[in-house]
Amino acid sequence: MPFTHHLSFTPDPDAAVAFYAALGITIAPRPLPERLRAAGVPPHLLGVAVVADLDVRRDALIAVGAQPLGPARDGFARLRDPQGAVFAIASAAAEGPAVGDAMLHTRDVDAAHAFYAPLFGWPAPREVESPIGRTLELGGCTIRPTATLVGVHYHWLFHLLVDDFEAALARAEAAGARLLHREDGRAQLEDPQGAAIGLVSRARVEASASG
Repeated sequence: MPFTHHLSFTPDPDAAVAFYAALGITIAPRPLPERLRAAGVPPHLLGVAVVADLDVRRDALIAVGAQPLGPARDGFARLRDPQGAVFAIASAAAEGPAVGDAMLHTRDVDAAHAFYAPLFGWPAPREVESPIGRTLELGGCTIRPTATLVGVHYHWLFHLLVDDFEAALARAEAAGARLLHREDGRAQLEDPQGAAIGLVSRARVEASASG
């Protein structure tokens, strides 16, 4: 996985805990700050990479096109990559839900790989042709040119691990989540508070890891 941990930001943390617990997912959401809500930032799951020297790494990312989203504070810095996806770096790891894989929705897949490769230590990716265009695959991560599609914004989407995919998906929809897309053992949804999330079966992730 590219990120060390993932933080949930939502307007109603207690409701989020109850929703995800019904899916068999342990999550410790944080309140979405009012200033971000006022700026139109939706509830979200944020990918965080732990780095050795936060200030040095933050400056290096800014130097290659990242936009700082506020100052670094308490060993944590939020940034927007050159194409628009938001992520964060931190000095230490924190608790977060178990994530099976990650998907970066962007426009220029090669530029995205070049930007993140030094941060994550990525090797050369595997190239895959798909109906949406040329896609790059790395261990636990896919970079897709889907931000070219109507209604798809630049963002990281994280698929949360579940043991019983069909049951978890049914419970999510029954609790108010909106299904956006599904395939064999994996789905993308909006949770009841509007956060874009994914679900993925543990069996699918383990099969992929074994080749």
